[in-house]
Amino acid sequence: MPTRDDIARMWDDHRKLPFPTRARGVEVGEVDLVLLDSLASGCISSYTTGDGRLDPTKVELLKDLARQLRRVESELDSSTTHYFAQLSALISAVLASANQASR
Repeated sequence: MPTRDDIARMWDDHRKLPFPTRARGVEVGEVDLVLLDSLASGCISSYTTGDGRLDPTKVELLKDLARQLRRVESELDSSTTHYFAQLSALISAVLASANQASR
C-alpha cells in the first residue's frame, strides 16, 4: 500500500499534468469530467496536506467518484485516458490509505 509520502509524490506529479482540453465542458455518461476532477482534487489535497485521514464525507465522495470513473473510463478518448487513469489511481491509493489510518 502506498504511504502518505508516496501519495503526495503521485499527487505532485499529477498536478503537473494539464487538464485535457478535450475534457473541458464535457459530460461522459452523465459524468461532468471537470466537476469530477475538481471534487477529487479537493479530497486528495485535503489528504496530502492534512494528517493522512479523511472525514467520512470525503471518503464517501471519493468512493462515488471512483465508481463514476470506472463507469466512464471505457468511453474516454485517448487524449483523456492517461489523465483520468492517474486520477483513478490516486483516488484508490487515498481510499486505501485513509481506510488503513481510520483503523
